Amino acid sequence: MFTVTLWSGFKKRKNSTKRPKLDGTDSDSIVFLNGEIKGDFSPLHFTLSFDLPDNAEIPPYNYAYIEKFSRYYFITDWYFIGGLWAATFTVDVLATYREDIRASHQYITRAAQSGGGDLMDTAYPTTAAATRRYARVNPATFWGNSLNAGCIVAGIVGNSGNNIGAVTYYAMEWLTFNSFMSAMLSSINWAGISTDEISQQLQKALINPTQYIVSCVWIPVSMSQLSGVYTSSVRLGWWSFSVDSALALNRPQQTVQKSIVIDLPKHPQAAQRGKYLNLSPYSTYTLTFLPFGVFQLDTTDLVDIEKLFIHVTLSPVTGDAVMRIANGESGTTADAILTSQCNVGVQIPTGQVSANLSNFDNALLVGGVAGASDLVNAFNSWANQQHHGGAGGGGQTAQGLGGGRQ
Repeated sequence: MFTVTLWSGFKKRKNSTKRPKLDGTDSDSIVFLNGEIKGDFSPLHFTLSFDLPDNAEIPPYNYAYIEKFSRYYFITDWYFIGGLWAATFTVDVLATYREDIRASHQYITRAAQSGGGDLMDTAYPTTAAATRRYARVNPATFWGNSLNAGCIVAGIVGNSGNNIGAVTYYAMEWLTFNSFMSAMLSSINWAGISTDEISQQLQKALINPTQYIVSCVWIPVSMSQLSGVYTSSVRLGWWSFSVDSALALNRPQQTVQKSIVIDLPKHPQAAQRGKYLNLSPYSTYTLTFLPFGVFQLDTTDLVDIEKLFIHVTLSPVTGDAVMRIANGESGTTADAILTSQCNVGVQIPTGQVSANLSNFDNALLVGGVAGASDLVNAFNSWANQQHHGGAGGGGQTAQGLGGGRQ
């Protein structure tokens, strides 16, 4: 048997640490009674019986404190057994440990008056409809010119004064490159070999000018964005060809830097309900940037930023490029949210076919020049073909469910 302090009519809000004063100064309905444990006992939930002065009246007490246990309790039920009133006690955890709670740091996850937008509110009702927002960028705007423009960068063997080893890399507009190829393949007069020594047909069979072109790639940037020396002639092997304008690159390892800033769409209700709505599963972000690919972006990287920076580093010689999606203007590895590599150039075939001279030697030995003419005609059929290339471009968009597209 032990002493129990009882209160009647005590009220408190749900999830409150309030507790009544033990000296009774804040209540006239405090009594001190002796209680006896009935049945199995736990300090968190148990039953006590009381011998009250007037057992005919239902006890009015709804709250209690037991000093022996140093705990406050809700009285959840009263019932009469064998001439005694028994009460069911359930510990009031918040009141019992109020001082410990006050000394700790807590988050209020739901409140009627205010809230924190960083905390996810799973109780807020949502609808099944999706809001889609887009932020689009014109590919031509990104690369700095029309995608029908760009330029050809060709690596050609020949002594031009800007050699890297035996190769000079020239940048040319498409029409200039087309004229250059046409001049090479439509006539053999540029070789300067007398027809008294070797006929033109045999010269065409023996000399393959395209074998001096070691690489050829179209890139989606203009010549003005490259660094080099402008020239009106292109050295091909031992020979020189006049062109309208070509740029001999002085540094083949040079790169072209392209960047763009995108305003990142946000969830339409994030400003009112909290920025957690900009996180998955409430928002999703998809970036489409061809030819790099389609990327699903991590919303945790985007929740606190308003702008997305796309940086591309392009090698004009190979067309290889590195794309970095970053949350800062520098585009450094530290700022990078996503990094991807691909080749944004279009490889232009130039028909590098080497002549097998032993075939011509055998033909001359067996049938003379007349016998070799069949091989010459076959070679001319190839050489007189017009070579055409295509170029493709890409665009970038990003979509988000609630978050939008950029």
